[in-house]
Amino acid sequence: MAKKKSIRVSPEEAEELMREAYDNSYRLLSGDISYRDLEDECLERGDDLYLIYHIDNGPTYEEVQDMLEWYEEKELYERCGVLKKYMDKRFSSFWKFKKGK
Repeated sequence: MAKKKSIRVSPEEAEELMREAYDNSYRLLSGDISYRDLEDECLERGDDLYLIYHIDNGPTYEEVQDMLEWYEEKELYERCGVLKKYMDKRFSSFWKFKKGK
């Protein structure tokens, strides 16, 4: 089993990594870019690819909700609207189940 590598970053670097992870995740969910193209883009820049969710599983409701709150805090309301539509479409059966329908 591979060992996880621990890194130390400053609060500013942590904020930048979070911003990058949220922005990459948003671009994928909104359909702005494919995973392969995003991966190529990061490779060309010499950067690692950060997301807020595991690409093989797709995002959970909670992860998309975290994204929505992140962009709301940053006052990027257009992105909030896109994410809300994504949530309504992707998780509508979840709400029907929760309501007992």
